[in-house]
Amino acid sequence: GSALEKEDLCLASVNTCSMCVFLNASSHKEGSSSDIYLSDKECVLGTLTLKTMTFDQRSDNRGVVRGIDVPVLTDLGNDTNVQFLDQDDEDEPNALLYETDAFAFGSAISSSILDSVVSSIYADKKTMTLLGMLLNFGGDSRGSSLDLYCRIVQKPLTEPPFNRFRSKSYGDMFVSVLQTDGLLCLGL
Repeated sequence: GSALEKEDLCLASVNTCSMCVFLNASSHKEGSSSDIYLSDKECVLGTLTLKTMTFDQRSDNRGVVRGIDVPVLTDLGNDTNVQFLDQDDEDEPNALLYETDAFAFGSAISSSILDSVVSSIYADKKTMTLLGMLLNFGGDSRGSSLDLYCRIVQKPLTEPPFNRFRSKSYGDMFVSVLQTDGLLCLGL
């Protein structure tokens, strides 16, 4: 089937999935499209098609009723095509991918980001351990706990230990809190 056809998406029961991922194989090939804005057209149109759908719930109560409620991750070969994923957001048309709502909410990823992560892992094997801990919240893929425990918490800068860095840079806070408190700060 095709992700551009509502009937095919319904037959696939996309409303009951945990996450719908639109992958664009052609976006990763050099010279696959003469127009960079057309390189991701299937992924973008598939995502927009899904968002406009409604699902019949008479047969069972599983899944969501509206396509906008289906969690979606869209793979983009060209970062600037993120502007087409959500027509209602207030992102600037020329905003970098990481500055957009779609990226911040985890609904868009780019091959350039994946390339960066893979390169980091290749250059430093400990990066994979850190990513695994962050993604699995301290457990390995088999479910057993690691020697180190990871917990992700959002903390306001007005509370200790961060309140002592009011007039200092993020870099100063990052290094000091890591050394003295054993906390890894991720600035979002």
